[in-house]
Amino acid sequence: PELSEEVDAMLDYRGGLLQYFRDDKWRRDVIAHYRTNLQRMVQLADETRIPLLFINPASDLRDTPPFKSAHRSGLSTDEQRRWEQLREKARTYYSTDLGRSVVLQQEALAIDDQHAGLHYQLGQCQDALGDLDKARRHYLNAKDLDICPLRMLEPMHETLLDVATTSGTPVIDARALIADLCRGGIPDQSWMVDHVHPTIQGHQLIANAI
Repeated sequence: PELSEEVDAMLDYRGGLLQYFRDDKWRRDVIAHYRTNLQRMVQLADETRIPLLFINPASDLRDTPPFKSAHRSGLSTDEQRRWEQLREKARTYYSTDLGRSVVLQQEALAIDDQHAGLHYQLGQCQDALGDLDKARRHYLNAKDLDICPLRMLEPMHETLLDVATTSGTPVIDARALIADLCRGGIPDQSWMVDHVHPTIQGHQLIANAI
């Protein structure tokens, strides 16, 4: 099949976000197709003797909340009610006792660990408390559990680096370059203008590396 000349994005339409839902098979297929695309790029470049360089892209973790969250499948009405009570109670401690807020959110996480928004809020709390390792893990979970995944998934980063290694293709790890300059190794809008686009300084950093 041939793609149209112009992108026709679902999110450009009213209600477009409603078209996104959790689909594990679709997700696996996208990741597998990404590997196929990278391998095809390597093959085409090799056949035409064109030098190829991969860039492992960065995305904002700290300052970009998930675009859409959803509960895990099989959550009962009582479980969801309890989850919502815990999350709401956790909010009341944001300005007075972040440690208590974290405990309540962890209780909610034990009920449903698939909600991207909860992981993001936990990341923010751990971030404010200075526990940057835990904060980064929750931010990553928030990104990867996003029902509308506009940022690169962790398995796709792994796929890019794996294809680069197995094919001998050089790679610039822009993600690591930017993370190293952000507090706790968590990319934020000191180097990103939105969820995936670096600042001018970020682009200069990547250009220098290339």
